[in-house]
Amino acid sequence: MEKTVAEQWYTEKNKQYDDLRQTAERLLETLLKENGISYHSVTSRLKARDSYVKKCEDPKYESPEQIMDVAALRIITQTTIEVEQVCRMIEREFAVDPENSCDKANEMGVDKVGYLSVHYVVCMSPQRLGLKEYSRFEGLCWEIQVRSLLQ
Repeated sequence: MEKTVAEQWYTEKNKQYDDLRQTAERLLETLLKENGISYHSVTSRLKARDSYVKKCEDPKYESPEQIMDVAALRIITQTTIEVEQVCRMIEREFAVDPENSCDKANEMGVDKVGYLSVHYVVCMSPQRLGLKEYSRFEGLCWEIQVRSLLQ
């Protein structure tokens, strides 16, 4: 993809994705509390412009919308049991893109040591998009990483 296309797209969309990031962070903290799931932290970030443009240079990306981690959140729990609880909650509360979501532990195999985390690419669920306060995020996806402190 052309660098100018990526730069223009980022300039036009970064405020909307930053709003999504902040809203999703508050929503996840609320959902965790309401579901009685203990957690260590919920953090978020907006991909930096230079990082986004560099990622767009990869030939596998044909359009700016194919970059799914413009907004990204990380939930860190105390235990792996809580990771499983968080994952079930995410699958209930959001529209999960199964093709772009994965469990890094499954990819690594049992005889390897390394980065362990569950990665989801999600969008707001149709029910949530029906609410005025979330309707502005229609069509926007973001990444959620879930891991325990020990992972």
